[in-house]
Amino acid sequence: MTLKGLFLHKTEILVIGGGVMGLSCALRLAQAGYDITLLEKGQCGQGATTASFGALMPYNAMKQDELPELQRSSLWQYPALADELLTLSGIDIGYQRVTRLQPINDKQQQQKLMEAANAACELWPNPLGVTLQQVINSEQAKQFEPALAKTKGGFC
Repeated sequence: MTLKGLFLHKTEILVIGGGVMGLSCALRLAQAGYDITLLEKGQCGQGATTASFGALMPYNAMKQDELPELQRSSLWQYPALADELLTLSGIDIGYQRVTRLQPINDKQQQQKLMEAANAACELWPNPLGVTLQQVINSEQAKQFEPALAKTKGGFC
């Protein structure tokens, strides 16, 4: 039996994997008029999608070549995709922009992180006008994340 014989209908494109990438590719190809078959061994949106905790983070701003630029471009488009999916399906995928806290252990690490944050502020879009980098002390960090107040030693 050939691969074509496994399908009950004509398929122009076969997408393997129902994670974020596979589903996104299948959606865009279907919108472009292609007949799509999507194969997923488990449940769509599980597997690698779940393994990444649903976290989307931009690649280091200091790295300026094709792959990080493509990753960041995709990331900047994600809020519009989340809105589109809600409109198409009525399902809110729960996308949120949240704060990232990065503990700093020494002045050298602080300098390196500040250079990367400054590069991000210069190079990346900031449509919400939010502060992209800020150094705070441990008491201020506890205000962002109350669970830190329960920790002993270390950062807090």
